[in-house]
Amino acid sequence: MKLSAARAEVTPADPALEDQMADLRREHDDLRRVLYEAAQVQRRLCGPRYLRCESFEIASEIFPVRHVSGDFISVFELEDDVVFAIGDIAGKGLSAAMWFTHVLGLLRMQITALESPAAALSAINRDLLQTSLEFPLASLLLGRLSVSSGDIKYCNAGHPPGLLLRRDGRVDQLCDGGPLLGAIAEASFANGKTTL
Repeated sequence: MKLSAARAEVTPADPALEDQMADLRREHDDLRRVLYEAAQVQRRLCGPRYLRCESFEIASEIFPVRHVSGDFISVFELEDDVVFAIGDIAGKGLSAAMWFTHVLGLLRMQITALESPAAALSAINRDLLQTSLEFPLASLLLGRLSVSSGDIKYCNAGHPPGLLLRRDGRVDQLCDGGPLLGAIAEASFANGKTTL
């Protein structure tokens, strides 16, 4: 009896409030669409999900917690090599994803100009620390695979070690490198080497 009496006292919603709610729903739908589109752009910037280069097959996928993130994988051919980068920009969501585009641009520019992953990461670190905006820390494993020899030259900037599973079941860790990007102005980065 009390519930029906309470329902009877409810008056129709204020038309202005209904209009505001409809506007909020539209804005929410627009935001979801924009985030979905941003996620698609981020996926395309990461490069192909599958790349075959002579006898090497490389597959990658990223599953962000939200629509977009600072986590990324990028694989692309450069001259006779395949360049791969696995990274994480600190933070979440749109801000981290926007920094990702900046880091990816620097990465492609530097690894094209400088053959050494360590030299490229050193230059990227300097560029990030010179920006007028406060850059969040980033980890990045950058490698360059020589397709003709199977040699990998890599540099790990504070990222969890890359794991290389050998045919005989051994697992090699790709640890050589330096600190997180954006952490130390005069950071030193070193290349590691391995062969597939």
